[in-house]
Amino acid sequence: VKFRDTYLSSFATTLDQTIAEGKLTDALRMVHSLKGSARSLGIMQLGDLAAQVEAGMRTATPLAEPPVPPDSEGLAALYGECVAINRVLETL
Repeated sequence: VKFRDTYLSSFATTLDQTIAEGKLTDALRMVHSLKGSARSLGIMQLGDLAAQVEAGMRTATPLAEPPVPPDSEGLAALYGECVAINRVLETL
């Protein structure tokens, strides 16, 4: 329940807002935290999608540089998985 309430219920909205405000380091941190939390709970597909988005934000620039915005296709897949998992968790 905490995972659902902390990450899934508003993740897409919060991440989109953070990106729109140009806070890409904060956005990267959010995606990284989602990745770790999902994987620690055994939700590997969500963790893997978050890892892909995170890698995309990092690979376009050296680590010393600020991250770049994630690609829309990767975000769409990540958001879709968040919604699907949130639906399942709401039934528990």
